[in-house]
Amino acid sequence: MPNIAVVAPSGAAKPGTDASFAAALAASPHAGKVEIAIHRDAFATDHHFAGSDDMRLAAFLEAANDPTVDVVWALRGGYGSSRLLAGIRAGLKPVAKDKVYIGYSDFGFVLAALQGLGVRRLAHGPMPVDANGAGGAAAVDRVLGFVTSGYRTGLDATVTPGDTPRLAFNVTVLRSMLATPWMPQLAGTELYLEDVGEHDYALDRTMCQLADTAAFRSVAGVRIGRFSYTDRAEQKTFGIEQDAIVRHWCQLAGVKVLGPADIGHDSGNKIVPFGRWAGPEAGGWA
Repeated sequence: MPNIAVVAPSGAAKPGTDASFAAALAASPHAGKVEIAIHRDAFATDHHFAGSDDMRLAAFLEAANDPTVDVVWALRGGYGSSRLLAGIRAGLKPVAKDKVYIGYSDFGFVLAALQGLGVRRLAHGPMPVDANGAGGAAAVDRVLGFVTSGYRTGLDATVTPGDTPRLAFNVTVLRSMLATPWMPQLAGTELYLEDVGEHDYALDRTMCQLADTAAFRSVAGVRIGRFSYTDRAEQKTFGIEQDAIVRHWCQLAGVKVLGPADIGHDSGNKIVPFGRWAGPEAGGWA
């Protein structure tokens, strides 16, 4: 029975997340197949953050270094995990490399840093905070099914066994890692991209910057997830839909667009494992 630890290395929990998550767990047919422990500090608040940097780092390392924990699950994104990366690198113990880590959005910083430290079983996937929205219970259940079914459910349909590694990031998070020690190795990967709440001009600027890098130009291709921004008046003024912005800069960079991906900041967010996928019969990650 997988033992899941829920931690909050980024922003403070949204109001009602605890109740919504509890309801989602109660409704999940997989809930009885896992042990879930929400870290005692997960619902702490220090202005924007889920507790101080020291508190959030200690909570993450406590879960990551606990030999009884099988899965470390980020409560939510927001902003804040990038402030912890040096501490994670210094405090991670060998046992931490044997776990599964799941989250997305701001947690992408941690996923990238962990991959650089040799952790293999990483995944861009739903988080407990997603229980707050319509369809959120299904998003939570998707992760529970994934970790209890031999990693065979909840995957994006494009995830198939093969030799091509995958990475999935919020575009803004990926851009923020350029020229830092945490920048993931993009060469030869299928790169899945999504984002939320970014102005069209900001997304265009971000993609322009990425497209000018050798790292981005080295990918095997890009899969385009959902880009959620609701100011239609601004979109009309800018004149380019957000997925078209991504396609434009991929074309200029000579990067193949491989098609859509069913990922994004919504309840439909599917799971994309990092690295090479061997399939559930082979234990998931290659």
